[in-house]
Amino acid sequence: RNYKSLQAMLEYEVSQGITAVKGSLPSASRTLLRLHRALDFIALFFKRLSESQESDKVASIASNSYNETLANFHPWLIRKGTYLAMYALPSRATLLAKMNDQSKMPESDVIQLLKDISTIIRPIYNETQDLYSKNDLLLLP
Repeated sequence: RNYKSLQAMLEYEVSQGITAVKGSLPSASRTLLRLHRALDFIALFFKRLSESQESDKVASIASNSYNETLANFHPWLIRKGTYLAMYALPSRATLLAKMNDQSKMPESDVIQLLKDISTIIRPIYNETQDLYSKNDLLLLP
């Protein structure tokens, strides 16, 4: 099905019962909600990474960002596995260098880019959050 807007998709799926918890049809609304939640994590992680100091651990930044966003929707086992995996993240300097592997920008430019991305993401996230809230779909599994 082709949708002209996110609102149209949400309204259609709600009216057709596609978003019902026990619905048998695949739900674009449910899939997009998962991506929407991930966007919240990415925005917060990039913001905090851009505000971090050289001595800050990426694992702590990621864990704190995850705890405030995606962890709210994951069962205990997934949360514990995610926290464990975060300890394999590289140092801040290594991560920033990897993010900049192709363009060779100064680190300060990479940090500014992370700030800009997190700022650009937030209104998109907020608009989508509002649409899901208006359609009572924020708690889809």
